Amino acid sequence: MLAIVAVATARWGDIAGAYHLWNLRRNAGLLEGMLLAGGHRELAAREFVEEPEGRKALFRLYLEEFDRSAPGFSNRDYLNRLKSSEATHGSLTLWMTGYSCQTTTGSTGGSSFSLANVPQDPRRREIILGILDACVGEVFRVPEYGHLEFQIRPVKDGNVDPPRWQGSVELEVRPSPVTPPGVRHVCFYRIVKR
Repeated sequence: MLAIVAVATARWGDIAGAYHLWNLRRNAGLLEGMLLAGGHRELAAREFVEEPEGRKALFRLYLEEFDRSAPGFSNRDYLNRLKSSEATHGSLTLWMTGYSCQTTTGSTGGSSFSLANVPQDPRRREIILGILDACVGEVFRVPEYGHLEFQIRPVKDGNVDPPRWQGSVELEVRPSPVTPPGVRHVCFYRIVKR
């Protein structure tokens, strides 16, 4: 009897996980809630981020995290203002207690800033940053930022792996992106001129 209960319990986990994964595939907007839910939901969410639509949903959560705890300043507004600037590319870096943004104009000009950014939900930020490896190397386009392409690159031993944009010469980011100790990723962006 105990063996039957053990098998049924194991099968229930498989069934529940498959059901949650099916829900995520139908509505990627459920990703945040499932990542935070724990149990079978979180496991399904982590499996979902290994799929193309899951990576897109995770990247959107990552971008949203920049603005969730920054009263009076919107990274979204800053990125949207780049449409009408002379900027060519830049980088965003998010860590548990802050973030930085660097923008390059031409080959010599640019600007950068860093802000304290204590998360509203430390667990959410920790999860997002912890699974961001799923997004490394992929180029993301987000509808509300139609003028930008983004690419997550890893930080290894304090060095940032540069972006690899298709169809263009490698862009050299000056100055180097801010990478406080423990930062594992930098999000590069480039302005797409139409």
